[in-house]
Amino acid sequence: METEAKVWLWHLEQPHEGPSERLLEWMPQAFMRQMLQYKKLDDQARFAAGRYLLFHALREAGQPEALQELTTDAFGRSFIPNMPDFNISHSGNWVGLAWRPSARIGLDIELKRALDPSAFTKQFSPSEMQAMLASPNPLEAFFKNWTRKEAAMKAEGRGMRIALHSIRLAKHGARIDGDERFWYYRPITIDEGHACHVCSDNPLTNLSVWKLNQA
Repeated sequence: METEAKVWLWHLEQPHEGPSERLLEWMPQAFMRQMLQYKKLDDQARFAAGRYLLFHALREAGQPEALQELTTDAFGRSFIPNMPDFNISHSGNWVGLAWRPSARIGLDIELKRALDPSAFTKQFSPSEMQAMLASPNPLEAFFKNWTRKEAAMKAEGRGMRIALHSIRLAKHGARIDGDERFWYYRPITIDEGHACHVCSDNPLTNLSVWKLNQA
């Protein structure tokens, strides 16, 4: 369907060892040069997996050669002219790519870790903070809401120029101060150690999630 949203996921077995042989064999030289600018092997692995996911999406769309047109806008957000919107996210052992024709889309993956949710008063409104701290598991609620906000921020496109406290969460979506659009989000279950949400400015009625076979 033209409006279908898709998310592809890639699990990195040992990101600290760098990109797999499969990724290195596939990678175009232009991407190889960009990847080597990262000093840490885990950052190289995530970069390589993200670019491969984009290639996979383009190949499914019958436009693999469009990968050569990959560029960034004035806010540093990656895009390919005349192609569907997409967004890449990674955290911990997972890398994901969200893809959608005819709408904006954002994806956020976060590795769950020990922290104090009450310390994030600059990112959440008093009512949002109160609801999180009153929940049965405040840490789970924190990562659920954090990925919702980050996904909306990434879908809108200005990235970190949008303050997280200006993103107002509702039951099924969010509004950003100064923006009339409603940003719809959906959770994606990856594993117990990661939180993930996808967000778009059109309802995510048709959403498919795929984990690539890395064999």
